[in-house]
Amino acid sequence: MRKFLFLVSCAFMLNKIEATPMNEAQLQNAAKLIKNVCQPKLKISDKVIENMHNGDFAENEKLMCYLECVFRMGQMMKNGKFDEKAALAQIPTLPPERQQPTKDSIKKCADKGQGDDKCVAAFETAKCIYFDNPQNYFLP
Repeated sequence: MRKFLFLVSCAFMLNKIEATPMNEAQLQNAAKLIKNVCQPKLKISDKVIENMHNGDFAENEKLMCYLECVFRMGQMMKNGKFDEKAALAQIPTLPPERQQPTKDSIKKCADKGQGDDKCVAAFETAKCIYFDNPQNYFLP
């Protein structure tokens, strides 16, 4: 498992360093890798994740902490808070058609996750990003 996480981290760092845009298939594969780490860790069902992708953000701890794991794996959480600067720095790695809408959503939603609970902070940020532009939502 550690080797797998190391390889995923290396892939993200290499892509981040080169700032080469991914295509849609690469983005979906990267999202799947993150999901495959976070979902079993939090023991969250496919149904809850599917519902989230349809706009049903159930306020339960598993989903909240799943989203914190997703942001942390994507290097977008720092000290339990959503890191707007780090998230914006990754925009050039997204497929070109997703870059501006994602940037706009991040700027609108970066301050939504306030408070001391990192899971709630991630949940509120992800929820805002979804409802700002559901068609562009690609978090796993």
